[in-house]
Amino acid sequence: ALKGYLLPAITSRSSADAHGPRARRRRDEASIPTAVREAIQAFVPKAGTKILRAKPSETSFVYDWGVRVVSTADTNAPAVLMCMTAETCRTQRLKIVMPGGKTSKVTLHLTKAHDVGSDKTASEEGRKRTRDEDLAVLKRSPLFRYDPGRAYVLLETLRIVNNNLPFRIGEYEESLIIRDLMLKEEARVALNAKVIRHSVVEL
Repeated sequence: ALKGYLLPAITSRSSADAHGPRARRRRDEASIPTAVREAIQAFVPKAGTKILRAKPSETSFVYDWGVRVVSTADTNAPAVLMCMTAETCRTQRLKIVMPGGKTSKVTLHLTKAHDVGSDKTASEEGRKRTRDEDLAVLKRSPLFRYDPGRAYVLLETLRIVNNNLPFRIGEYEESLIIRDLMLKEEARVALNAKVIRHSVVEL
């Protein structure tokens, strides 16, 4: 009976991660308002500056909401991003410094001033909510209540067999669920090849 509770939590993976950062960037671009895209296309830099387009490796969503500009006279000057997100920013030619090429200040502005975030952030929050829901279901299962050690062994077995993940706790969604679930000392069980073989048969 526990297997029905375990499989969704153990086998679920993020579809956003499966498609990678480039696919996520394309989804972000598709959601940009027409006015913002047109403002970016029509932007003309001031004298002494030039536009620095995002490279294929630069997948941050901030480049979909503004224009990065660099100085042509001072190569040591940090780049700035001209915010095109709203008419107010466009009229004021609001620029945000990007020290060392970092996007943290731009991200903060977009989040606070315009309530704009990335698909990645949203998906991470969604995964955390899903993980919390999975944990609640697992904790209600009879096997976990009466024999948490055995539940731990079965969880680890499913994690390894179904996803071919490393035999260790890591930053995988499956591992995080197990880590958060098995905090009690009585749930700690030594795992070895023999234990896993028996668990595979049981499952």
